[in-house]
Amino acid sequence: MDDLTKNQISIMKHTISDRDRNWFGTCKGCQDANDFDELVKLGFAEEHKPPSWSGDTALYSLTKEGKKIVSEIELEEFKSRPKITKSKRRYAAFLSLDLEQSFGGWLKDSYWNDYRSSMGV
Repeated sequence: MDDLTKNQISIMKHTISDRDRNWFGTCKGCQDANDFDELVKLGFAEEHKPPSWSGDTALYSLTKEGKKIVSEIELEEFKSRPKITKSKRRYAAFLSLDLEQSFGGWLKDSYWNDYRSSMGV
């Protein structure tokens, strides 16, 4: 796992970026295809025969071992993320709203709206 390049990790993640997705198409001879050929040699991916109409396309999918590696990498990345306190998350949410209101005013309004919602008002 340590000898995978950033691009290999990136294309592996992209290959299974959606729940029902496990494919990656690229042109033969490009960097992504070369990286996938290495992943095939490592047993993390397999190459598939592309449709006749696709020209020089190369199709790949991840093996169970490849999916396992991606899961391990994502878990490692998740664990290494800095922990953000509830207050910092709240302040970041305030900043993302771009309001003409003070942070204190927004907090009071947010608290009041949350309280009213919980009371069914």
